[in-house]
Parts: sequence; structure tokens; C-alpha cells
Amino acid sequence: MKPSNISRRKFLGNASLGAGAFGLPGYFSQAEGIKSGDNVPRHVNIGTVSIMDISASNPPDMIQKVLDVMENMFPYKPDIICLPEIFAYANIANHHYQLKDVAEKVPGAVVTPFLNFVRTHNCYVICPTYSLHDGNIYISAVLISRQGKVAGEYHKMRPAESELKMGITPGKANPPVFETDFGKIGVQICFNVKYEEG
Repeated sequence: MKPSNISRRKFLGNASLGAGAFGLPGYFSQAEGIKSGDNVPRHVNIGTVSIMDISASNPPDMIQKVLDVMENMFPYKPDIICLPEIFAYANIANHHYQLKDVAEKVPGAVVTPFLNFVRTHNCYVICPTYSLHDGNIYISAVLISRQGKVAGEYHKMRPAESELKMGITPGKANPPVFETDFGKIGVQICFNVKYEEG
């Protein structure tokens, strides 16, 4: 799609945030007396993907459809793209899965295509998936660096009751902070943003 076919207003209006990136308080605030050579705050372009109107026949098909949406963002030069919670397993007709069959040792089937994507496009991606660590399954948001490497993971601290019943393990109440080339960020998933420890 050519840049002229997408208005910035339409793009932002149609986007929704499934996993969010945010700057730590004060990091991007304007400082007085900035001198040449200081670490000057800059504009950061954040892209998000909504799968509300996307359906797929299986998880690989959903992953490809999300990658296609992401390709259309590049006229806007995103620094980071945030994908929705467990997007690879949502809106898939007649698809039932067991957590033990889809949880991945990161990077796995869901994360790997995005490692390849960012190596070509030079942006960060927050890619949510079910991750497996020491026998525990988490809903995780995996941060992928511009170099196409896993930079870290946030594990959802407060899974919903239905997710706990499925076998999801809550993440630790001390969420990680990640260094990027545009500043420090934290990641949260869904309604975890409502809780003080986040």
C-alpha cells in the first residue's frame, strides 16, 4: 500500500493497543538548559495492531495477516509496534488448543517470524504469546530488539480467573524495565494497567 492511501488520522483511529509500551515518568519530559551533546528526548512513533476485524484459519495464518498489517505501517516509520494479547490464537474459526501444546520456549513458533520481520524493518516489536519457563506457562509480552533478538519478557501479573483455570501462572509482582535506544520502557498486558504494582 502506498503512503498516500493511508491517512495518519485513519491509521491511528483504527489502531488499538493490546500490549502497551510507555515511557517511564519524566523520561520524555522537556528539560531546561539542554546543551549540545546531551541525551535529548525525541519523538517516538508507536504502531499498534487491532485484530478485531481479522479472522484466520489457524495460528500461522493469523501471524501472516498481522505481519501484512505491520508492513503497511512502514510509511510512518514506527520505532516500536505493539501487538494484541495472544493474537495468534484469537479469531480463529473452529480452533481449540491446549496450553501445553502451544506454549513456546521463546523464541518459538509465534515469536520467530517477528524476529525475522524486525531484522528487515529496524523497529522494536512487543509480541505477546504463551511462554513456557521451568514448567510454568505465562501470558507473556516478548520485547524484540531492532536487531531481531529477544530483549526481554513481561509475564502478565494478574491473569483473569478463566486464564488461571486454564493453567496460566501469574508473573512476578516486580515487572521488568527494558532499555531501548529511545529510552526505558515497561510493558503491561490488558487490565494489569489498573493495578498499583504495574
